[in-house]
Amino acid sequence: MSAKVTTSSLLQNLKSKIRNRARRRGRLVRHYFLVSVALVSGGLITSGLVELYFRYQESWEHLARLQHEITAAAAFKIERFIQEIEQTMRATTKSREITEKGLSPEYHFELRRLLVISRAITEAVAIDSEGVVRVAVSRFTTVVPQGEKDLAASPAFQQAKQGKSFFGPVYFFRGSEPYMTIAVPIERFAGRVIGVLQAEVNLKYVWDVVSSLKVGNAGYAYSVARNGDLIAHPDISLVLQRRNVAHLNQVRAAFQSQPGGQKPTGVVAQNLDRKQVFSSWFPIPGLDWAVFVEQPVEEVYGPLYASMFRTSGLLLAGLGMALLAAVFVARRVVRPLETLRKGVERIGGGDMGLRLDVKTGDEIEVLAEEFNKMTENLRQAYAGLEQKVAERTRELSIANERLKELDRLKSDFVSNVSHELRTPLT
Repeated sequence: MSAKVTTSSLLQNLKSKIRNRARRRGRLVRHYFLVSVALVSGGLITSGLVELYFRYQESWEHLARLQHEITAAAAFKIERFIQEIEQTMRATTKSREITEKGLSPEYHFELRRLLVISRAITEAVAIDSEGVVRVAVSRFTTVVPQGEKDLAASPAFQQAKQGKSFFGPVYFFRGSEPYMTIAVPIERFAGRVIGVLQAEVNLKYVWDVVSSLKVGNAGYAYSVARNGDLIAHPDISLVLQRRNVAHLNQVRAAFQSQPGGQKPTGVVAQNLDRKQVFSSWFPIPGLDWAVFVEQPVEEVYGPLYASMFRTSGLLLAGLGMALLAAVFVARRVVRPLETLRKGVERIGGGDMGLRLDVKTGDEIEVLAEEFNKMTENLRQAYAGLEQKVAERTRELSIANERLKELDRLKSDFVSNVSHELRTPLT
C-alpha cells in the first residue's frame, strides 16, 4: 500500500513541476526567437555598416582622384602655356642679330616676330646689361622710347641677369585682364649675359583653360596665386573685382602643403558664397600658383547617399528575412519540446501507454526516444507495483477472513463455556 502511495506521490510531483514549466513555456520561445534575431540581425547590421563605411571611403577617394586628375591636367596645360612662351623668348634671344650686333635697333624685327608667334605677349622689351631699355615693341600701347627707361632695379632684370628665368606675380592692366611678367637672359655667347628680354603676357588663355573644365553639373575650377589673388574663375567679375581668396581653408591648405606632394587630396570647405563644397587642388610650383576644382557637397554626396539608401534597403529586407527565419527556427526547435511537455503532462495524468513520435534528426529526437524508454520502464514498474499491491490486498483479505473465522469460533467457545457454567450438574 505504501509503495502505491509513493508512486502516486512521485507522479503528482512530476505533474506539478510540468505545470509550473508550462506556465513559463512562452519564455523558451521568446528566448530562441531573441537569440536567433540577435545573431542574424547582428551579423547583417555589422556587415551592412562595414559595407557603408568602406563604400563611403572608396567614394571619397574616387572623387578625390577624379578631381586630382582634372586639376593636374589643367595645371599641366597652364604650365606648358607659360613654358612655351619662355622657350619662344629664349629662342628669340639666340637670333643672328644678337650674335653679330648685340642689342642694336635691328633687333626690333625679332621682337615684332615674337609678338606674332606668341599671341599672349602684348609687350616685349630688350634691356642692356645696365638696365636700360634698348628695343621695345607693343601690341596695343605706345611704349617708353628706347634708352629712356631704366629697369636695373627691377626684380625681373636682377634675376634674369643671373641667367635664370623670371616669372612675376599676376597683375591687372587697367583693371581688366590679368597679366604677368616673364624675363629671360640674353646671351651673346654661352654664359655671357649682355641683357634681358622682358615680356608682358596676357593670361586670358588661363581663363579659357579654367572655364573649359566641367565637373559634374555644378562643379567649377579656378586658379589662384600664392597671395590669394584670383587668376582665373568662371565668374569673370570676381577676377575683375580683384577678389582675394587667401582666407579660404582650401587655399591655405594648398599652399601650405609640401612641394611635390601630389597625393590626391580633398577637403570639405566653404567657397566664396559660403556654401559647402568638396575642393581639390593641384599646385604649379614653377609659377607658385594652384588650380582648384570644387563641387557642391549635395552633388558630391548624391550618388553616395543613393548607394547608402540602396544598401540600407537591402539591409532592412535582410532583417525582415532574418526575423522570418528566426521565427521558423524558433518554432522548429520549440515544437518538439512542446510535444515532449504535453507527453509528460499526459503521463502525469496516468496515461502510461503514450509514445512520442518526434522526428527531427537531432538531439531532440534522441531525447524523445529516451523519454519513450523511460515511459515504458515507468509503465512496467507501475504495472509491477499494481500487481504486488493486488497480491498484498488478496493476502490481507484472506488473513482478514481467517481472523473473522477465529473471532466467530472464539465467540462460540465463550458462549458454550458460559452455558455450561450456568447449567447445574445433575
